[in-house]
Amino acid sequence: MDFTFNDEQQQFADALRRYLNKNYGFEARQAIVQSESGVSETYWSAFTELGLTALPVPEAQGGFNGGPIDMLVVMQQLGRALVVELYFYWATAVGIEALRLAGSNQSEDSKLLERAAQGEIKLSVAFHEPHVRYDLFEVKTTASDGAERPVLNGIKSVVQHGAQADFWIVPARLGGEIALFVVARDTERDAKR
Repeated sequence: MDFTFNDEQQQFADALRRYLNKNYGFEARQAIVQSESGVSETYWSAFTELGLTALPVPEAQGGFNGGPIDMLVVMQQLGRALVVELYFYWATAVGIEALRLAGSNQSEDSKLLERAAQGEIKLSVAFHEPHVRYDLFEVKTTASDGAERPVLNGIKSVVQHGAQADFWIVPARLGGEIALFVVARDTERDAKR
């Protein structure tokens, strides 16, 4: 695979690098890390304005339909600046990709993608379970029919930026298959173990 950036990608990388160099220095990052939330709404808004949240979203939902090389451009620059906002690692961009690949293309999924592209919502993925290590197909969480919506039963661990996300993408077994469920942060949860 050729990882050479085209002119547009290189210009985007340069613009993002300049923005981060000017605005997201070590002191700014330390202030964010030490804040109560651990992330910055100011920088999240700036990333939205720069098009980062719309980059992986399909054009039909208001995005730029960016591919792997486009995402590489962004990740190199965010990594260089040690950005802590919930953009990629098991967060919004991965949640967008999960919705894009496994979504039903129904209005609810499309609306979530549109809102993610506009930076209105943040996503996180709850893929990991205790004692499973890195096998994402080893899913013990189950889903069953509830009165109004499916009921999920299981434990997820290491949900990166889960506290800051508006929605979690949660895999669970449904009839032997793995299905993805979008769970709103304010969904009723039972914390029994």
